[in-house]
Amino acid sequence: GGEWPAHQSSSSVPSVPSIFFLPRPLPDPLLPPPMTTNGSLKVMVLEGRNMKDKDAIGKMDPYVVARITHGSQVQRTRTIPHGGKNCAWNQCLSFSVSPASLNNLIVNITVYDDDPGNDDLVGSGDAPCHEVRSGYAGKDMWVPLRDAGGRMCGEIHLDISFEMIPGALGAPH
Repeated sequence: GGEWPAHQSSSSVPSVPSIFFLPRPLPDPLLPPPMTTNGSLKVMVLEGRNMKDKDAIGKMDPYVVARITHGSQVQRTRTIPHGGKNCAWNQCLSFSVSPASLNNLIVNITVYDDDPGNDDLVGSGDAPCHEVRSGYAGKDMWVPLRDAGGRMCGEIHLDISFEMIPGALGAPH
């Protein structure tokens, strides 16, 4: 039984069973490719206050590094020359995330003093995103900073918001 069924045909080409010609669904060119993320977490780094100045002479030159859990995305602000203990960045950092991840997402904020050769750690703190929702105003918060020894060493003012990326998989049309 490995022969094809005989069909009446004047052609000398052997016939092929119709099962080989079942239509296959083709990807719709109008739909975006599948994505694991379909939103943008916006972390507005507004200002710092009462930060421990790491410079013995003059004012420190602080910058912020933001890192999100559930991934390796890291962003940083610009350095504020001679910003000192109280300074303003007013800079937005963006991360690609899915709305489903917001409940468990944490933004780790670390402040450094930009020094030639080796930047000094000022302090770090965590900003939970469980109250951040798409379509609502951003979550305004002061994140307490702790130094390497666990002591309070200032605060960072953030405004965290989430927005769907238009046309992304799962985004409302």
